[in-house]
Amino acid sequence: MILSGIKQSLAAFGLCLMLLMLVSCEQPLKVDPQAVAADFYTNLKNKDFEAASKLFSAGMQKSVPHQAWIDFLTGVQKDLGSLKGVRFKNVETNTVRTGRMFIFDVAASYENGNSAETLSLFQGLRATDLEAVAYDVKANGLTVRAPR
Repeated sequence: MILSGIKQSLAAFGLCLMLLMLVSCEQPLKVDPQAVAADFYTNLKNKDFEAASKLFSAGMQKSVPHQAWIDFLTGVQKDLGSLKGVRFKNVETNTVRTGRMFIFDVAASYENGNSAETLSLFQGLRATDLEAVAYDVKANGLTVRAPR
């Protein structure tokens, strides 16, 4: 009976120790996720699609050429007109095994209508900055689709 209690205590201690080690691997961010998202949209508003696309992760550009993302960003404003403004409706933060996700639900207004957009930023366990791992735009009249 006592031996069983000791085994359970040791197992619980080991589990707590492993969780503490996992948390200690996570680096603090050197940037504010909302500021990174705001900079991304400022670049879009200024039609600096090259600067905006620099936020995209290597993974986003591995299966799809970099130019395809620039063409998509250009196509959104071709279809919807110039970006007038954005409002962050919701920001969801999720801790995943490999880091943290920041998912922004965005209401964007363009000259020719509004869109519902999702920008997902990721911070790896050893990273101190963010990169975009997904960007999607939904709007009436939008003919371009995000590259896949």
